[in-house]
Amino acid sequence: MFPSQNLTLNGNALSGIATRFYFTVDSTYITTIELLPSMPQTIELVVSSLDDKFYVCLVPLEDKKSSMPAISTLELRPFNPDTYGRTGQSTDKQHEIARLSYLMLVDRLDFGGILDNESPPLRYPADPFDRIWSSPRIPEGAEFDSYNSTEDANLDYGGDNVRFPIAVMRSIWRGKKLSSIINFDVDVKSARAVRPLPTLWIQMLFSNVVHGDANPDQTAVLIDGDQSWFWKLFKVPGSPGFFQLLSNDQVIRSDWFTLRIGPNGTTEAPVLLNAAEIHGEFAAVSVRTSKLDVDAVRKVYTETALSSVDTAGDPCLPVPWDWLVCSIELPPTITQINLTGEGVSGVLPNELGNLSQLTILDLSENNYSDSFPDSLGRIRTLRELNLRHNKLSGELPLFSPKSLDNLEMLSLSSNMFNGTLISLMGALDESIQNLDLSNNKFVGPVPGNIEMLKNLENLDMSNNQLSSELAVNFTKLRNLKNLNLSLNNLNGTVPDSIWNSSNLQFVNLRNNSFVELNLTTWYNKVAENKSLDARPIQLRLAGNQIHSIISPSLQTLESLIVAPPSLSKQLLSIQSSQTFILLGDNPWCLNDTEGVNLKFIKKYMCRSDEHENFWPSPSKDGVQTGVVIAVGVVSGIFVLLMSCLVIFFTWKMRRSSRELQQLKEDLAKDNVKSPFFSYQELKTATNNFSSSNELGKGGFGTVFKAVLADGSVVAVKRLTPTKQSPSDFLKEMVNIMGIKHKHLIQLKGCCVKENQERMLIYEYAENKSLAEALFDSGPQCVTFLNWKQRYNICLGIARGLAYLHEGLQPGMIHRDIKPENILLDKNYNAKIADFGLVRPANDSNDTQFTMNIGGTRGYFSPEYALEGVVSEKLDVYSFGVVLLEIVAGRRCIDLTLPQEQSILRSWAITLYTEGKVLNLVDKRLEGDYDEEEVLLVVNMALSCLQADPKKRATMSQLVNELLKNANASVAVDIVNELKSQTVYLCSIPEDEHYVDTYAGSQGVQGESVELALLSSFAIDSQVSDMVPR
Repeated sequence: MFPSQNLTLNGNALSGIATRFYFTVDSTYITTIELLPSMPQTIELVVSSLDDKFYVCLVPLEDKKSSMPAISTLELRPFNPDTYGRTGQSTDKQHEIARLSYLMLVDRLDFGGILDNESPPLRYPADPFDRIWSSPRIPEGAEFDSYNSTEDANLDYGGDNVRFPIAVMRSIWRGKKLSSIINFDVDVKSARAVRPLPTLWIQMLFSNVVHGDANPDQTAVLIDGDQSWFWKLFKVPGSPGFFQLLSNDQVIRSDWFTLRIGPNGTTEAPVLLNAAEIHGEFAAVSVRTSKLDVDAVRKVYTETALSSVDTAGDPCLPVPWDWLVCSIELPPTITQINLTGEGVSGVLPNELGNLSQLTILDLSENNYSDSFPDSLGRIRTLRELNLRHNKLSGELPLFSPKSLDNLEMLSLSSNMFNGTLISLMGALDESIQNLDLSNNKFVGPVPGNIEMLKNLENLDMSNNQLSSELAVNFTKLRNLKNLNLSLNNLNGTVPDSIWNSSNLQFVNLRNNSFVELNLTTWYNKVAENKSLDARPIQLRLAGNQIHSIISPSLQTLESLIVAPPSLSKQLLSIQSSQTFILLGDNPWCLNDTEGVNLKFIKKYMCRSDEHENFWPSPSKDGVQTGVVIAVGVVSGIFVLLMSCLVIFFTWKMRRSSRELQQLKEDLAKDNVKSPFFSYQELKTATNNFSSSNELGKGGFGTVFKAVLADGSVVAVKRLTPTKQSPSDFLKEMVNIMGIKHKHLIQLKGCCVKENQERMLIYEYAENKSLAEALFDSGPQCVTFLNWKQRYNICLGIARGLAYLHEGLQPGMIHRDIKPENILLDKNYNAKIADFGLVRPANDSNDTQFTMNIGGTRGYFSPEYALEGVVSEKLDVYSFGVVLLEIVAGRRCIDLTLPQEQSILRSWAITLYTEGKVLNLVDKRLEGDYDEEEVLLVVNMALSCLQADPKKRATMSQLVNELLKNANASVAVDIVNELKSQTVYLCSIPEDEHYVDTYAGSQGVQGESVELALLSSFAIDSQVSDMVPR
């Protein structure tokens, strides 16, 4: 119940302002509440709990400054499931219906009740369920009056299942004569302002309480403006009887309707009516988040968590907790947890391992204690794990090999872990890019198996108790950029291989016990290029015990550090260089034996700070000092490196040779060029999958812009992890690459790296997605679509879907048609993306069933969302939603708009019924559009959104209708394209009817489309209002 006046009279925080928030029950979004000063709101629902817990949530909007949830009263009244059950249905069926739908009160009427202004409304104890009954007044001049019985003899029938209280059953409206009619009006406007109500559920009570009267024969008729529906002919029983009406086959267009109770021609008594309850019925989300996920996530936080942490209700439905990200399928699973800096304490529970789809876990900056849970090694989907700055301790568990093989980032920094790191390094794999183990108490050597982490970019093991020699070949860590092993007990020689790690830039080995520095490779590179910047690296070694340096000839470098004054600019450049070796106070720097002959090279390497000047002042004889570096060429290290790479890739190819050979044979049969790309090639082309190259993220993965070595631009989709085998994945991709159509984005190739990394390479769409063109209004938005472009995009999407459904054998069902999956090329031609990531249509039956509801809410068809029914008509429904978005230039669900406009489909139906369709058009078009085309597209969209999939047209029929308004040259181009088209996958014979339908002739598929879309178009009220979680 929302809210009573105490919120405005006594609540200073709400005085004079408005606040908006979501109202949800269990997993179902009910409405967006907007509280205004002195305007209380009341909502009454009949719901069925999913289990022994029941969640009622008030959820702040994204803008929490203006979203202050508030409630005055919440009243719960238990009912038996059949109290509001369907008559004639079994108990189990009634329970099932109750789980799938909620009822929202429109009105509750006691006809003939007491109309005393001083008497309170009839409720408890007269009504054991404390329902509030109002008694309407009889209109002046009515053909009926009220009657109230004082006897209860024939009214006691109920027990726990009583639907109407006895006090209500005593009173009736009764006709004055046999021909009298009872009318009463029902206002649905206020209820619709709360949320759309696709179905009205009406329950009326008839009981003859007039002694001596015969039981009348009467009819019920619903009148909505100029239309009416006759429902039923029935005889009023002597004992109480119920009559239920469902408006699921009718659409109530007006803000009110009239119920008329009239006699039939043979009644022996006047008509009568005791009471009525009118509810709006709407679909409920009858699932909750996976129980394993719920149990795990509830143990992640404790009572010491900050008050800002949201832990009420279901974690994912209908709106996720603000520190969680959930998957889109039903039931949802938790994919990301972020509790950084929330002050949470306690022990990390082993139940975390039950989060089977978790990709990111960030519990940093908290007070968790005890040990690292073994169960985290079971989460094979985990990509980022951040436990930095807690109070965790003890040894790390013995991980199974490669158990953390998908991790890209791991931070255990600033805890109190101890023990060795060998098991952890064996659990990681090539996916790891950032590894931070600093500020702990780890012991033992730096594990040699760290060399296998070939994509590692940042490694920090500083401030631990690591010891022994640094026996790591850094040449193998070719992507390593930052290495920090400072503040440990490492000893022996600083390995020469650090100079051969091609991307290594920053090395910090300060405060260890190294005794020797190998500069062989550094010297050769410097000598060869005559520059101290030849190998750009910053090496910090202060605080060690280095007394020996291995180098071919430091004396040679020293002898050449003399230059004329003309080189002063070069000297200044070297002095300010970001490349340096800093030995500081190591013993080698304090030994004057060699210092006599290495005056300047020692000054260069023995600085403590890179800003310290190492160039001498002018000598007494006026000669300036400079530097000239001699040339030396050494190529053996490079040859060795390349040999290692050849051996590695030969081993890899040998491992997959059988699968690849079979795939190549399959490709040769279809005359398709080998489409395999290497991981390194794509990594280079995307600048190491840089965020600056990111084009967008979707349900299947992240998309990057890539510039290949030949200069061509493609889009690379980095897929989320999958259990599909590499061979199955490659074969599926090869099949998809054979599908070519002007309005389908072309798959050019793919990449499989080991068993987890999967990437798809698509043609690049210069104008990005339809979603960005329609909805992006930020400063970076430069695209505006005029009406002609929008109409052509509608046609292009229709043609692409028609080809998937009917041009391939077997046909393909997309299942996720939305603006984000419609790309635009340089000429703004529509191209459907992700069409290959679908289930093929079944040859024997064009309807399938699935329990894995993918796709995007707001674009679901009712049969798919509620029952998992999959057919081509799912795509037709989604296409209808996209058509409305193209016309309106807004998203299908926008809860920031006024209530009546927030659901685009409902608003479009309202405008259609009021004859105001043009009010739907994007205001940015400023009236520059073809009205006939707009009406055609909206008409077509609403026909696609009919609840009964059989009433929706096929995509080829829709193409035919759109082509009637396109110019003749476009139609000819389409026919020619179809006749000359090569279908790589199926090679089906040309279908004359299929071609004729596109051309606009009356073929078998095309002849009924005009009737279906235009002549007898009717809006079906049973269309699902899917709202984002």
